[in-house]
Amino acid sequence: MIMMNKRKFAILLIFFALSRSNLCALADDFELRASVDSNKAIVGSAFNLSLTFSGTRDLPVPDLKRIEGFDWRYAGPATRISIINGARSSSITHNYILTPLKAGSFAIPGFEVEYKGKIYISEPINMDVSQYGPVQESCAPGDQGQSEKNGFDKRIFLILQPGKRQVYAGEKFPVSILLYVNNVAVRDIQYPKYVHEGFLSGKFSEPSQYTRVANGLNYNVVEFNTDIYGLYPGRFTLGPAEIACNLVYKKATGRRNAPFFGGSIFNTDAFEDLFGGYESRPSSFKTEGFDIEVIPLPAEGRPDGFSGAVGRFAMSAKVSSQQVNAGDPITLTVEIEGSGNFDTVLMPDLGKDSGFKRYEPEVSQASSRKCFQQVIIPVSDSVKEIPAVSFSYFDPAVKMYKVVTQPAIPVEVVPLREDPARRPTVSSAGTADSRDSGHIEALGRDIVYIKEGPGLLRPAKKPFCFHSLFFAAVFVPFILVLSTLIIKRRRARLDSDIKYARKCRAYKIALKNIKELRNAIAKGSRDRFFERAIKALKEYLGDKFHLPAAGMTKDIVSNLRRDGVADDIIKEIEEFFNICDMARYAPLKAQTKEMTRPYELFKSIVDKLERSVR
Repeated sequence: MIMMNKRKFAILLIFFALSRSNLCALADDFELRASVDSNKAIVGSAFNLSLTFSGTRDLPVPDLKRIEGFDWRYAGPATRISIINGARSSSITHNYILTPLKAGSFAIPGFEVEYKGKIYISEPINMDVSQYGPVQESCAPGDQGQSEKNGFDKRIFLILQPGKRQVYAGEKFPVSILLYVNNVAVRDIQYPKYVHEGFLSGKFSEPSQYTRVANGLNYNVVEFNTDIYGLYPGRFTLGPAEIACNLVYKKATGRRNAPFFGGSIFNTDAFEDLFGGYESRPSSFKTEGFDIEVIPLPAEGRPDGFSGAVGRFAMSAKVSSQQVNAGDPITLTVEIEGSGNFDTVLMPDLGKDSGFKRYEPEVSQASSRKCFQQVIIPVSDSVKEIPAVSFSYFDPAVKMYKVVTQPAIPVEVVPLREDPARRPTVSSAGTADSRDSGHIEALGRDIVYIKEGPGLLRPAKKPFCFHSLFFAAVFVPFILVLSTLIIKRRRARLDSDIKYARKCRAYKIALKNIKELRNAIAKGSRDRFFERAIKALKEYLGDKFHLPAAGMTKDIVSNLRRDGVADDIIKEIEEFFNICDMARYAPLKAQTKEMTRPYELFKSIVDKLERSVR
């Protein structure tokens, strides 16, 4: 009795401890948080404001009163309860939709809430409100038809946004293509394609992803950016743009409303939800086009040597050395940096009377820089400087031409100095004077003279096309490919044609059975021999003529004549079956010599059938 009381007391203690822990878990700490979808907004475009209260689900709707620069309305509550490791947490979120009324920088003040006698204040939120933006442009009254066609009221749509509507010929301007997605599973998003007749298009950069609020909904945005140039003056249509992707749908099932009782709990719907309940379908989204006007560059004020560069640039120049010997090369490096169309940026010209022999420059280009490296050689030691170089371009921001000039770079050309006493005398071999023999070079022996003709030309070594390695490199891959195709074709036929496969394996299995019969004779295993012999011949004939092996008996052997089997082979088959049947059912055991005859018959049957029946 005492032991029983102690046990009950221990159970009560455990129950009390668990109850106490649960009660403690219910006492959640209260916390107030305020958040928005994005700190950047556009005038007239709504965004979400959320007030989350952790530790309770019974807090009434707070009144926001007046918020400077914004209009607001209540959107509804959302409650949440979670239990993790026995600890329960609960929260309630009150959602509001705020609409900016004017542009500027504003601060949404902290909200003050009283709960159980205590005052809680949230952190303020800083907001940047702009007057215009891509979402508002697409929803402007003039573009209302386009926004409807783009499906702005749907959960996924595409927007084409050119940086400008009027550009100069050759002017670089950005183009953005934005895919808006709201609560839709999208995968395998391809790079967009768009019509750009009359424009030179660059490559798309890596797409960026971010969130944006549009018309009170929070969208995930995938943005593709590139730069294009107008090739020649005129009015052109940019777009439409199209993007392809796969939308993930939940598979529809026919037994979704099956009752829980009266059927199996582990129905196929549950497994489809876990492993195969979704499928992807290809889809594409398209935008409208935009009219872009490309205007010609002004003729007034166009400088001489203008190559068509449009943008804003800066130039710098340097040389590899400012002191060289006469005849030595100098590397002139000119770098042009800035923003614009670098395809029309060319190497500045030094002029015809610069005093240098010039070679074609080597050009390297990055995203915002183009570098020219030109080798120049002074024609005489009277050259004192590299002339000033100028680069002209048209700046579309100020709508005028500009010229950037790099001042002249001084150089010193050192003339060559030779000792006349050490200057060699060239003469024919054998005519050198003894007194000047130390300074005379024989023509054609000590120096290489200039040949007027190439002479007889012949290959230095055997051409590679005549080597055996060449033929191996050409024909071995062909043979390997042909062999692979033959083997693949044979395997395909074996997999698809059962009759052909059985006929091919008949002889191989027969050889294996002949070996086993020979081993049975050597060991004197009578029962094993005759049992294996009967089975071996049935298997062979069944595979050879595509018949069931179990039905092959001596009574139907005569039917093989219609398959082209000769009479002597049929007689041997019948004799084989008679000997085996008599030996299997005879009361006395057969001797080794009695097993030899069916063994020889089996080999003879296989050999004759392989030669006569193909």
